[in-house]
Amino acid sequence: MDSYPQPGEIRFRVGSVPVVIQPYFWLTAVILSSGWFNMEPRPWPVFTFILGVFVSILIHELGHAWAGMFFGARQVFIRLTGMGGEAAGANINPQWWKRILVTFAGPAVQLVLAGFLYLLLFHTEFLGKEHPIFAIFIFQLFLVSLLWGLINLIPIFPLDGGRIAQEVLLKTIPSQSEKLSALLSLCLLIGILYYIYNFANQYFSIFNMLILGLLAITNLERLQRATARRDDSADWRN
Repeated sequence: MDSYPQPGEIRFRVGSVPVVIQPYFWLTAVILSSGWFNMEPRPWPVFTFILGVFVSILIHELGHAWAGMFFGARQVFIRLTGMGGEAAGANINPQWWKRILVTFAGPAVQLVLAGFLYLLLFHTEFLGKEHPIFAIFIFQLFLVSLLWGLINLIPIFPLDGGRIAQEVLLKTIPSQSEKLSALLSLCLLIGILYYIYNFANQYFSIFNMLILGLLAITNLERLQRATARRDDSADWRN
């Protein structure tokens, strides 16, 4: 991590884990909050949603960081960016199954949090009508944690599910792991786009298409690199 903060960055620590929040993280959170602009009591649902995104993604990355540190990682730090976040230095263990556990820990802690909040929302009465803003925040935190945790388990690289799939392929078919991982990701992205276009038009937005496009470009580049390496290895001059 850089010694000096960049313009607009926020830095702090959670225990021994340094955290850096880049300005684009807040911009993405604001874009995602657009559906809450018309909800009463205005404008609080927008602010509580942005806070919920921050808390949930921070907890997700702390899951990676703590699991990595449990397995011996050092100099771990969290960076929250416009595309989510990363726990840098957490997943450098040489044992593949430990890397999978570190990768799984992020969405796992989010889903545990979502389960706890579900019980709090629907099986207790402590929130009540006297705390509407707090109730909205808890509901938003539940939604973000549930959806972000589940989406990250989809085996599309570089989501956590995609990284887990790549680790499994690397262990079982090492020579084809990156190519197969990229192909799997592209097939799933095409399937998601087909489903949204034909059955879920409400999710057909510029932001969602941008995210799907960026994921597709990432995996097309991976597929190109993997194919190029294979062609080079087959060169008679080698």
